[in-house]
Formats: sequence, C-alpha cells, structure tokens
Amino acid sequence: MGLSCILTDNAAQFTRPTFQGSKYVKYLNNQIEIEKGQIIDLRHVKIHELPRRVEPTGLPALIAPSFNDLSNVILSLYQSYDDIFIILASSGLYPIYSLMEKVVSNLHGRATIHLIDSQSIAIGEGQIVQYAAKFITENMNPVKIDERLREIVPHIYTLLCTPNLSYLHRAGFIDYAQASVGEMMSFLPIFALEEGFLNPMDKVKNYRNLIDCFNEFIDEFDDIENVSLIHPSVPGLIEAKLIRQHMEENYPQVSYSEYVINPFLASLVGPRGMGIVITETVDR
Repeated sequence: MGLSCILTDNAAQFTRPTFQGSKYVKYLNNQIEIEKGQIIDLRHVKIHELPRRVEPTGLPALIAPSFNDLSNVILSLYQSYDDIFIILASSGLYPIYSLMEKVVSNLHGRATIHLIDSQSIAIGEGQIVQYAAKFITENMNPVKIDERLREIVPHIYTLLCTPNLSYLHRAGFIDYAQASVGEMMSFLPIFALEEGFLNPMDKVKNYRNLIDCFNEFIDEFDDIENVSLIHPSVPGLIEAKLIRQHMEENYPQVSYSEYVINPFLASLVGPRGMGIVITETVDR
C-alpha cells in the first residue's frame, strides 16, 4: 500500500493536541491582515487582539492562499505521496475549498487526490481530519478511507452563536440591518451549520438562555460519540458549567471537552463566538 497524507487548513481544531496519526497531517497556513499593511500568520493571532466590532470592509480580515501557493503545496506533496486527502473548511463559510477545486483540476501527477468539503469548521473539521489520520494509521485502503470520511461528514452537527454581529455582516452571513438591530438589542443569534451553510435557528437574550438551547440540542441525539463546547477566551461565562453538569448527569459515557475559539473561526464570527459540536456515532 502506498504512502498517504492529509492536507488541511488552520480552520481545523482538534479534540486532542496529539492524536493517532497526527504525523500524517500537513497544514495550509492562512494569513490575516490585522491593520493596514500588517499581515501575519494566523497561528500567531491572540483572540483578545481581535476587536469586538468591525466595519463592513474593515480589518482584521483573513487572506486566503493564492492559486499559485496552493498549486506549489500540492506539487510538493506529489513527490512523496500516493494518496493526498485534502480536508478543508466548509465551502459555505470560506472560499478556500472552491479555489482548491480549481487547483486540483489543473494538476496531473502520480498521486490520487481526495478533496473533501468538511461542511464544517473548527472542532467539526478537526474531527474529520482525526478520523482520516486514524484510518491511515490502521492501513485502511485509500478508497475506503474516502468513502468513510464522506459518510462521517453529515454526522457532525454544529450550532454557533455570537454577539459580534458586525463580523457576520462582513463575512456576508447577515445583512447590515440585521447586524445593526441585533447589536443594538444585544441579541445572541443562533445558527445551525447545515450542509456547510449557516442557517439562522433562533435568537436569545443572554448566555444562560444560550446554554439551555445547547443542552436541548444535545438531547435531540440518540447515539453521540463526542460533544465539544467552543467558548471565548474571556472569563465570566460560568453558565458553561451547566453544559458540563448536563453531560455528566445524562451522558456519562460520552466524551465531552471544552475549547477556546480558534483564530480562524473568531475572524469569521467574532472573538466572543460560542458553539457546540456534536459527533454522532457512525455505524462501522
């Protein structure tokens, strides 16, 4: 069996700092323009450095890799691997997947490319990458790995919420009127990530109501493998302990963990964004 690797972007966030097969994972490193002319690697961004509000065309803003940059990365991997699994942030949230489609269609080499739209972001995307790494470690046939990953994608569910509505407007998820009124009324809008696109579900007035909504969302599932809470880096969200308590009392057998929002997701939904990610158990 040939050599395989995984290429992902730094939108992916993992449930463990080291995981089975992590040595097979390569990264596309996005940049972000913090201030006019100040462009840095997104990995070096601190969440507290991001403003609470942004202008429609203002900074900070993510900078996607260029066509040539992506082509060079793939060509470099062609030389060493037989199968390349490219797992990227949802095409409904960020354009890198669509750009990669064009790159792959113009390249011809010895490696087989498996391009997968995670239809997710952050922990959800990271879960798919972790599965891919595990399957490679187990020497699963690459065709079977591709099939299994595409089966897993629709079994990862995400709710996102943020008070930073100006970020949602700049990213094109809501219009200016919605952002202005929502911020003025201090609404916390809740979106479900459905087939890779943000779908507005509800809005609440405070974080306690939000946590109740997250717990109700968890209760909709019968067979859960993992639940992850994404939260801001700021202190004071003591309501989050209610999710932990809910999991301990009702789902003691399910893996549960909490993570600070990563810079990629924060640059799209704002630094005070929160989310709940649920991975269903997929039949083997």
